Amino acid sequence: MTRLLLAALVAGLLTSLGAAVLAADEGPEVITSEGVVKIRLLPPGPNNPRNSEGDFVQLKDGRLLFVYTKFTGGGGDHSKAHLAGRFSSDGGRTWTSEDVVILPNEGTMNIMSVSLLRLQSGEIALFYLRKNSLEDCRAMMRISTDEAQTWSEATLCIPPGGYYVVNNDRVIQLASGRLVVPAARHNVPGGKWTGRGVAMCFLSDDKGVTWRQSDSEIEAPSKGGAGLQEPGVIELKDGRLMMLSRAYPEHGRHPRRLQRPLRHHARVPGKAHAFPRGDFEG
Repeated sequence: MTRLLLAALVAGLLTSLGAAVLAADEGPEVITSEGVVKIRLLPPGPNNPRNSEGDFVQLKDGRLLFVYTKFTGGGGDHSKAHLAGRFSSDGGRTWTSEDVVILPNEGTMNIMSVSLLRLQSGEIALFYLRKNSLEDCRAMMRISTDEAQTWSEATLCIPPGGYYVVNNDRVIQLASGRLVVPAARHNVPGGKWTGRGVAMCFLSDDKGVTWRQSDSEIEAPSKGGAGLQEPGVIELKDGRLMMLSRAYPEHGRHPRRLQRPLRHHARVPGKAHAFPRGDFEG
């Protein structure tokens, strides 16, 4: 199943905080419109005010696994949460009715923002944020060799301390085998948290055993009050990487309708650095 179809599906899976909770015997609400089927699989409920930031992987037996962030201590970004999973045996049309705990909360605040990646080795990689404080939020990686039945011990993907945002479904593996984790830094140890993000990547050339930061960091133009937030990368056919980042034209509190993506390219494919400084395209 393509990422485009999965993206359309997840729009229906993750519902707003104001959605009504359906009675258990009614099953998930299904809405079909213009050829798109939306399944309201995970409405919020008592002691579970938010379900969000998930990703999909197709297992070797054909089933889909959806791992998402299940909040149990409130609906805010820093509320208690763990990683839960559901399975589908029919391409996403129906799903198991009960959660499977993929990973209990191991952070002082929470764990969240899942990326699932089928590696070139055939193993499945699980990436997520472990959030301990406003000075410590970093990406972790675990590996499954048995189709998500069990997971390895966690490996830290972001060696320097600080608060880094890595959105769900962001981690990629290049044709060369390199793993790339795009991140936005919002704080450093002993600093003050800011909404202005600084974009960078973290790289591994040994299947996630060791990680290093890209040689360069990218900052938005001075008028971009929120900096570069929630970056994502894609490998182009010519080997370059293109980064897309969420940005605001002036101040970090602008309405959503004024947000726009900014693009930046890595001009030298295969080098240790990710993105040199340069002009942005809006």
